[in-house]
Parts: sequence; C-alpha cells; structure tokens
Amino acid sequence: NEVTTDERSNIIFQVLSMPFDNMMKFFYPRMYPVHDLNQIVIDKDTGGVTLPASLPLTLNSIKETGIYLLDNGMTCYLWIGRAISPQWLIDVFGLQNPTPQDLMNLQVGAALDNPTSQKVIAAVNRVRQNNMYHQQCYVVRQGDPAEAMLLPWLVEDKFQTLYSYTNYLGLIHKGILTR
Repeated sequence: NEVTTDERSNIIFQVLSMPFDNMMKFFYPRMYPVHDLNQIVIDKDTGGVTLPASLPLTLNSIKETGIYLLDNGMTCYLWIGRAISPQWLIDVFGLQNPTPQDLMNLQVGAALDNPTSQKVIAAVNRVRQNNMYHQQCYVVRQGDPAEAMLLPWLVEDKFQTLYSYTNYLGLIHKGILTR
C-alpha cells in the first residue's frame, strides 16, 4: 500500500506536534475487547466510563466471535468478527437484514436506545476523550478489504521481513550494549 508524500508529511507534522501521551498511543496503540459488555462500566453519577484491560497487539488476541476497539491516538477502529451475532449489529447500528454493502459502510454514530449501543458508543467516546484530535472511528469487518487499515497497528506481530515488537526491542537493546 503506497503512502503519498503529502500523507507522510502530514503524519510527521502531527507526530512532532502531539503531546507525549498521544505519541505513545500512536507508536503502541491500545486494543480493548468490547464484546463483553460487563467489562465496560458506566458510572451513573459522573458519566465516567471504565474500559476493559487492553490486549496484546497481535492477531492471536482477536477472535472471530469478538468485537475490539483499537485506539492509536489519531484514529480508532472498531473491528467486528465475522461470527458476531446479527442481533449485535441490530442493537449497535440499527441494521435489519444488512447487505454486504451495508456492512462495508458502517459508521459509528450516536447511541441507540439500548444498553449494547450505549456501552459501545460510550467506549468509543472514552478513547476519544483525552486526545488532541477528534478521532474518526472506522468500523472494520473481519475479512473486508478495509481490514488492511487495522493490521499494521498490530505491532507485536511479525509481517514479512519486519521484526516483531519484542524482537525489535531486543535488537535495539543489543545495539545499545555493543556501542
């Protein structure tokens, strides 16, 4: 996938101007499982949202029966496994009998009047809360071409000739020790 010079320049500018916390999320994003709604807690008094513990950024962490929210500080992705219940799509997005085209054009919008939608949208709004930029949230279905946007953020996986995150840290450590 080619990155244009303008896109590269824009990302460099944004990284150089973002606060440290956002920069850390950009280089090592956070991925939250949102399919277990019991782990998303909304405080009725303050409106605060507690997210579940973040997962390792590997393909092994995601299951086709799950829904995951990945936050890199600039954009977020709601990854939906192909084995997810059709009722979940109805509850969160209001889709009755969705076509493949409907599934490719899903957008995260306002919460619908049900607990599932309210918790998922609250989780998305929580990751957007402390960021410098308003994050676009892309909905990515497992197996769709748009899934290619999410895969590079799984930094602990090895892709082709690249090092995994752990191997890369080991390589850097070894390089520092030999100097």
